[in-house]
Amino acid sequence: MFNALTASGLRAPQTSAVTTTALFAPLDPSRQPNRKDILQLRRSAIALAKELSTDGTAEGYIGLVVHGPTYDRITGNAQPYQLPVHPGPTVPAGANQLSAYHNEENHKRQLKRFEDYKTASKTIKDAVLSTVPEAFIATLSDPDVGFGNVTILQIFDHLMATYGTVTREDLDQNEEELKAPWTPATPIEDLWLQAAKAQLFPPASDALSDNYILRALVQNVRNTKSFDSTLKRFDELPTVDQTLARFKLEMNKTYRTWVRANQNSTAAEAGYSSVNLAQTPATPTPASKYSCKWGTKTYTYCWSHGLSEVKDNIPEHNSSTCNNRHEGHQEAATFDNRMTGCNPMLATRRIRRDNNRS
Repeated sequence: MFNALTASGLRAPQTSAVTTTALFAPLDPSRQPNRKDILQLRRSAIALAKELSTDGTAEGYIGLVVHGPTYDRITGNAQPYQLPVHPGPTVPAGANQLSAYHNEENHKRQLKRFEDYKTASKTIKDAVLSTVPEAFIATLSDPDVGFGNVTILQIFDHLMATYGTVTREDLDQNEEELKAPWTPATPIEDLWLQAAKAQLFPPASDALSDNYILRALVQNVRNTKSFDSTLKRFDELPTVDQTLARFKLEMNKTYRTWVRANQNSTAAEAGYSSVNLAQTPATPTPASKYSCKWGTKTYTYCWSHGLSEVKDNIPEHNSSTCNNRHEGHQEAATFDNRMTGCNPMLATRRIRRDNNRS
């Protein structure tokens, strides 16, 4: 039986097992599929079609799954896929021995191409049929041969025409998913994937433009309050340069820096945890959740700058009030929960030294 999670359970005729990373999640038989379900199934079929390529092209057998504008978009306007034709049982005669040899070799290539196509087509089709409850495609079935004469394209065209209609509620939910909060704790690639899926979901009549996607992404990143300087630089670019591709490029570079900084902070934190602070315990003061008591003095914690002594007539400097925030600054960071911010280890040594002198 076909493995519902991967296509590793499929076997092509006269070949070894076909292994693929394409995922095929079964459609729920208790409810009708929607456009999002169909698109996910189609993505899995496309991934399998590409992996089964035997001619070395990037397109593989994508033409068995999609056609028209979708095929053009995915393949970058490659030549339309032409179904291989069986060359016939007879090798054309040659005018001489060399010509006959070339005809025989050409016939072998054409026959292999046809057989590879039939094997790939059956593999992809079996994967799709194994994940679609028969009730949703029953009208395509023939009383005698079942789905034997049905193509993969016909299955997807039927699903999309029957169940792929998008309602206003679907569009609203899609935009909510586009704007779902992202945090730097998760890879930035998750944010790009979130946007890509949202943009691919609507039909052409309700398409989300690159500018709309860009505005949603900028706001999502702005809400993290961690990349203000990058956003400021982006806002200062000429309007013509404020594109979706440029924003992703700038954020990818900034995010790599943010990850390295936080990894370094985490590593330093391990050293901090080994420092014995029993002689000079820090206790939160009731005045502020950002402050702590050390000896006779009170200090506040800032994600970007560490500890600062509280003094009369000087505004308190903490994560929330900081006016010179480093990239990735976390406004909610406190001494007890530094959120991978500035390690106060060196500051604690300085505080010990100051307290010992007093």
